[in-house]
Amino acid sequence: MTPEEMRISISKSKRRQKIYIGIILFMFTGFPLISKVIAIPLYTMGFNASIATFLLRITQFVPFFVIVPGFLVVKEYRFCKKIQPEYENSLKRTIAFPILNKYLYNYRYSDSKGFTKGFIDSLGVYPNNANIFRSNDKIEGSYNNVYIERADAYLKYETGSGKNKRVYKYFEGQVYSLEFNKNFLSGARIIDKSDMYAKHENSSIVYKINDRYVEMENEEFNKRFKVISYDQNEVFYLLTPRVMETMLQMKKQLNKQVNFCFIDNKLVICIKTNTDSLSINYNKSSAEDNARLEAELENEMQLILQLVDAFDLDSDMFQSK
Repeated sequence: MTPEEMRISISKSKRRQKIYIGIILFMFTGFPLISKVIAIPLYTMGFNASIATFLLRITQFVPFFVIVPGFLVVKEYRFCKKIQPEYENSLKRTIAFPILNKYLYNYRYSDSKGFTKGFIDSLGVYPNNANIFRSNDKIEGSYNNVYIERADAYLKYETGSGKNKRVYKYFEGQVYSLEFNKNFLSGARIIDKSDMYAKHENSSIVYKINDRYVEMENEEFNKRFKVISYDQNEVFYLLTPRVMETMLQMKKQLNKQVNFCFIDNKLVICIKTNTDSLSINYNKSSAEDNARLEAELENEMQLILQLVDAFDLDSDMFQSK
């Protein structure tokens, strides 16, 4: 089966699932309601009571009526579960590899590898009590002698059960790690003020005794971001006017919540898209959706590399002493 045939099969299967689920919902909700609407007037107006009784009693057998559509839903779900990962991984390679080859040197891709939870927790951006975590679709490569890693990540905390169950999705999106040629002492974090979980005072943002908020000279930057560090001099050294403008441009063009963190010898960027990268829309044609996916990935890569250029990471400023 070719990739295009697989996409068509998956798309048709998903549509059939919706139809079968619609039938099941109708049998449990719409059918009993319609039966009552018809039966009650038959009783009250003195029409044939046996028909009214039949309509009311037949609703008791609804569970048996949904056996077949229920079986078909499971069948279609298993079909998609079997071939969808193969198709999506194939498509990701088809779309991503030419773009990665265009921007990164010696790139590598793994659909199963990602960042560790320990690494994400070490950023001090999101709460570290997430009990559901995954990270995959890892990309590695270099640009202008800067080593870059990128992967999807998902952080969620669930507590309680039943009516008392609470779910907090801290982060879902893409994480970039840009490797510098020196270590940073301040561990500075640039927190997006619109990110409700990252800006909570109990989210372990301030994890060093002397950490404090740093006011920058760019008013627009201060409106969008909260800068946290215990070394104000290093923050001003790192966040040059050009760098701040590039960060603002990145947030504006992506139209997403974006957090930045300097840790050890890395600048880590968390882009909260609330979806996996290269998320496929089966309701669109393959040509239209592929063009969208290519444009999204290319735009994201260009913005990241603009940030690399803004820092001028291979200059003397970032060389090890």
